[in-house]
Amino acid sequence: MIIGNKKINPPIIVAPMAGITDYPYRQILREMGVKLIYSEMVSSKGLVYDSERTKELLDYKIRDNGYINIQIFGSDKEYIIKAAKIIEKDYKPDFLDLNIGCPAPKVVKNGSGAALMKKPKILEQILKGLKKELNTPITIKIRSGWDKNHINAVQIAQIAEKTKISAVVIHGRSREQFYSNTVNYEVIKEVKDSVKIPVIGNGDIVDIKSALKMYEKTNCDGIMIGRGIKGNPWLVKRLIKYFDDRIYLPKPSVEQKIEMAVYHLEKAIEYYGKEIAVPKMRKHISWYLKGLKNSTYVKDHINKLNDVMKIKSTLYQYKKDLK
Repeated sequence: MIIGNKKINPPIIVAPMAGITDYPYRQILREMGVKLIYSEMVSSKGLVYDSERTKELLDYKIRDNGYINIQIFGSDKEYIIKAAKIIEKDYKPDFLDLNIGCPAPKVVKNGSGAALMKKPKILEQILKGLKKELNTPITIKIRSGWDKNHINAVQIAQIAEKTKISAVVIHGRSREQFYSNTVNYEVIKEVKDSVKIPVIGNGDIVDIKSALKMYEKTNCDGIMIGRGIKGNPWLVKRLIKYFDDRIYLPKPSVEQKIEMAVYHLEKAIEYYGKEIAVPKMRKHISWYLKGLKNSTYVKDHINKLNDVMKIKSTLYQYKKDLK
């Protein structure tokens, strides 16, 4: 798959996920081989107002064996374009993405995210403005629509194509659905059939079988994996190996999961420092241990710890106990 002038092979992309695809985890995903990964979602107004927290979300290494797509959100054309120009000048990403799919109440209440799908004329003006002011290839991430009575992904994708947007990612659920029910493959296929720009399918991809299903049901150009990588960076590696060589890599062992939890903790501490890293890592450690024998007690215990050495020793003891 080619987006702009960059080849994404195999066309497996990691989604933007707030509080998950931060700098330390993106580095781990890079080590697993992913070529294109998104930043966490960045507020256009926050960036224009020079928020330190917002700027932290933009951190990445320019030459880190892959491409970066920085995703912004907003509803005001002026702020979106100002933020995009700051990103292009100061951060030089490979792509810039406009979020038109986030279902979070705090995002849509201001007319951003999936709420933009309800205003196609305003969206068209925003996209035209971005294309006029930027040299960086622009992509968009959308949902099937706002609710079951307003499924307009095809219309939005056609607007994107008309305004020279480079690719569209579509999550096959409406905003109303959030992440419930099964993904609607038919609407993704309809988008793919309606435009010539690359279409990336997103939703319910958790293993090789579900990735193949997305391709077979939609004929999409690429796939985006999201919640499936929570505590499971190996999913990237397994998908890449399968699509490159048709080889099924084994699932990670119990030992590998615990070792990765420790490695991820160390990466986070290196980047954030202990005080910030430990609270951030509690959810990640919980995801790594999910489904393992007697993990509930261990997760609860770790959630009460602030000392890094005690967290590590708890994990190492747990690994020994499982053996």
